[in-house]
Amino acid sequence: MTYKYVIIDADEVDLVDFSQVAEHSAQSLRYSIDLTKTFVKYTGEQPSFLAGKTEYDNAGIINILRNDTEWAE
Repeated sequence: MTYKYVIIDADEVDLVDFSQVAEHSAQSLRYSIDLTKTFVKYTGEQPSFLAGKTEYDNAGIINILRNDTEWAE
């Protein structure tokens, strides 16, 4: 199973349809250090509530989480 990932603003979490992503609830999401961003993962087509957002593969999201100062210190 190959996941796709999309970073969203924390204030968009209320728009997430958790039946269409791998996470179960807002409490299961990983947030950026300043708590302003999070991400969801899914398989298949991009859910409509994520339309227009940049999609990352596994290598892309790992690179961001390890190297971007918003996520890693």
